[in-house]
Amino acid sequence: MTELKKGRGMNSSDQDGRLVPIHVLTIGVSRQVDGSGFLPLSQFENDALAIRDCFLNYTQLCAETGKVSSLTTKSSSVSRGAILAAVKSLAAGAGSENSLLFYFSGHGLSIGDQMYLVPEDAYDAEDPGCLVGFDQIFKFLDKSKAKQKFVIVDASWFQSDDSKITADLLFNYFGRKKGTIVLVSCADCETLSNESPDPRFSLFTYHLKAALGGAREALEGKHLTLNSLYKFVSARVLDELAGDPSNGVPLLVNNSANPTILGDFTPRLIESSLSLGKSPIASVQFVGSEALRVKDVLTAIRKTYSAQYIASRVNETLAEHFQEDLGRAVARLKNNFDFPEDDVYAEGPGIRFPGGRYWLEYLHETDKAGWLLEHVTFFSSWFSKPQKIAEILETLDLRPSEIRMGLSTEITLKQLIPGMKANGWKLESQLEHKAEFSQGSYQLGLEIDAITFRGFQPAELLGQAETTQSKIAGGILHLLPKSNS
Repeated sequence: MTELKKGRGMNSSDQDGRLVPIHVLTIGVSRQVDGSGFLPLSQFENDALAIRDCFLNYTQLCAETGKVSSLTTKSSSVSRGAILAAVKSLAAGAGSENSLLFYFSGHGLSIGDQMYLVPEDAYDAEDPGCLVGFDQIFKFLDKSKAKQKFVIVDASWFQSDDSKITADLLFNYFGRKKGTIVLVSCADCETLSNESPDPRFSLFTYHLKAALGGAREALEGKHLTLNSLYKFVSARVLDELAGDPSNGVPLLVNNSANPTILGDFTPRLIESSLSLGKSPIASVQFVGSEALRVKDVLTAIRKTYSAQYIASRVNETLAEHFQEDLGRAVARLKNNFDFPEDDVYAEGPGIRFPGGRYWLEYLHETDKAGWLLEHVTFFSSWFSKPQKIAEILETLDLRPSEIRMGLSTEITLKQLIPGMKANGWKLESQLEHKAEFSQGSYQLGLEIDAITFRGFQPAELLGQAETTQSKIAGGILHLLPKSNS
């Protein structure tokens, strides 16, 4: 059973155990100068944007508002000067109550005993002057006041003499850089391109973003730690490489004595100040997602089938594949709640319980991988018991990234849009049957029979205290037609 929770975020803690917000910079270089010898790969910029989005979307990672940025060739020039300026700004902007993380996806190069990153304008693999020296990067980071510093490098590595770079060479170099935790991949271009379950991303980053999203296997209890992240990513990469570590298993160089908790995925939800019963809400559905590889479910599928067909086969197999997990979840529900014996039972790839339902669904992205969606729906009998909703979510190991409220009364979108805009929402898209809005880091979808909240946490949306999120949601519900009940 996947464990997909959202809760109060935390980042690396200081020696007193206090949690500190993190500043993040991700860089991806996919364009290269013609004739430079560096192969352009689209995965690099996709990687950087994906890691940026993890810190924007998962509040459990405790990224400081406005302090998560990316620099990629998809939208900018990523020259040597631009990279150095961005790293210098990251280091200078993080104070003593922050940690910082620098992530790079692109080419890496070894010349002698020095390591370099390859910017967009690099023209010669033998000229260090056109490259970004790691010594300069660490010089900036060493000056930072940040409590803890992380460097993650997902690079296609090679040496100036075209020989394959070794883990020992990387370890000997990065091991000398004190005060910074370094996680580095050791892959080459072929491994980056061919071995990833999702060809849009490199192998290393595909599994890194799953860990940052709180994949159950990446957690120690409810926490994402440096060690648990590293063990998860390394094991998944090694599995994709058919057990051959020479092809690019990640390397961790931990040069910090401070605790290294990266995220807290503990679910927290208390009594609600948002009165669902006084609005035309018929149901509340929480949806979580976790990356899933097809080969984890189907062991003998032919690659010649379409992604759609493979997805249908995965969905047909989910009930059997997860039957033991579903059985244990049924037992937990019966042990933790005073439900009638016959009212909780497994049904297909899910579970029925009084006034609600839990189920699994696979959504493909490629023929090799996609997302395992976890849904749990609560109907009106639960609306006065938000603490019990919290307990159900925790019992089912669900961490929602989306909250969908089904409406008992259909709404007319054109009548609501002026009120939404007056309340500070920006209209992003409008069709006859739906409209999309944004307000800062929050996204909202309106359909004639449902409202979908993204970027909202259950603890904030349904918490006892009146929070910014509950005020925003309350303002939206106030615009709806009143319930007839």
